[in-house]
Amino acid sequence: MKNLCSQDLKALASSLKHLTLEFPACQEMTSDEFKGICEDLKAFTSLQTISLVLRHSNQITDDDLKFLGQALGTITSLQNISLKFSFLENLTDEGLKDFSQNLASLSSLQSIKLLFDMCNQITQEGPTMMNEYFEKIVSLQTIRFEFAD
Repeated sequence: MKNLCSQDLKALASSLKHLTLEFPACQEMTSDEFKGICEDLKAFTSLQTISLVLRHSNQITDDDLKFLGQALGTITSLQNISLKFSFLENLTDEGLKDFSQNLASLSSLQSIKLLFDMCNQITQEGPTMMNEYFEKIVSLQTIRFEFAD
């Protein structure tokens, strides 16, 4: 898998405001590849909105979700985050907690939407733990959690 930021995309990274990434069938995506994508996201310093769709992987773990949170937590311009995770068998409530902890410093974040479809290890307790950190973001106006089975 190629790094997200090819030379052409890197040239746009610092000025891009909105980014949508969809990985509809990422069975072959390894943890290292996902972390590479997360690392590349740090170059998008002006990003206001990110939408990430990730489906069908048994290699993406809580540690990877934490790494995504760390990467997004460095983009201080972020206002809107939308994540749709489907059939990610190794995500748990603990991963959600670690992810949200890293977003607590985003003072411009206004909206976060999270959809979990067939992520069977995530329970209703996960969003409760996340809210502990989201409550610290004064600018946050919308929090939306969806679970589909």
